[in-house]
Amino acid sequence: MIIKKGFVCISMIFIDLGLLVMIGCQHLSEKNLHSAPSDGMNKPSERTEHCLVYVGNSTMMMFGGYNWKTTLNDTWELDIFTKTWKEIMIQGTNPPARSRFAMAYAGNSKVIVFGGDHDGKEDYLNDTWEYDTISHTWKEYNKKGMRPSPRKHCVMIRVSDEKLILFGGMESRGKQLDDTWEYNPTTHEWRIIPVFGPSARVSHSMAYIGNHKVFLFGGSVFLEKVEDELDDTWIYDVTASTWTEYVPYFNDIYFVKMTYMCNSLLYKYLKHSLFFHIAKTICFRFQVDNSHFSI
Repeated sequence: MIIKKGFVCISMIFIDLGLLVMIGCQHLSEKNLHSAPSDGMNKPSERTEHCLVYVGNSTMMMFGGYNWKTTLNDTWELDIFTKTWKEIMIQGTNPPARSRFAMAYAGNSKVIVFGGDHDGKEDYLNDTWEYDTISHTWKEYNKKGMRPSPRKHCVMIRVSDEKLILFGGMESRGKQLDDTWEYNPTTHEWRIIPVFGPSARVSHSMAYIGNHKVFLFGGSVFLEKVEDELDDTWIYDVTASTWTEYVPYFNDIYFVKMTYMCNSLLYKYLKHSLFFHIAKTICFRFQVDNSHFSI
């Protein structure tokens, strides 16, 4: 596997076909780049802070982002075998433009979008939208019910057809969050989980690792306007609604230096391993069974 050098804010998805798809964003030299394959001229404009999910049938779905001028609300699909992009002409209403939001495939041909940054001026969102990959329509749900507060940089993942898990993020005025939420895509209801767990953070990585468990690693926290990177590892038990911190066997000093910009977390069921991509071509593997990190 070859990881291109010098990328940050990459959307990287492992597909259960032995394929790894990387959609580009920002180069360390501050130039906007496209790293996604495309045989034709029809492809998304350059952007960062967008979201990308695998929706089945060899198709990736991408939404939103920021192009250094404005936030975006376009919807795209990528056929990973023909390497062609297609912009989806939405029937009806699109979600408001946003970046730094959470998005997850919820099963049953549905994708859920939550929150994000609307205009880069602390106008954060806490709306919940569902995209139907068959009808190519967006619909807003839970407009008045209980839901997470407006935030950006939170992470949301699917653990079953009836449950998504959301953790953390940042509210306006820089308040960082440590709350855990569950969303039911069938009833369209949010439920806060009163549980002690990881400290408040943004831009962390999460992955479902089977057996009703969610893996969380790293992220950032801002203390007195200074950003501090985190290197802690947590497991969330969906059935028991409990967080447990894991202390992996690794060189802690070296690992702290390499956690900055850790933005992609992948889980491969066959080998029970998590793979991290960190800027400058560094890759780490976490063995779920024995809590061991390796390069």
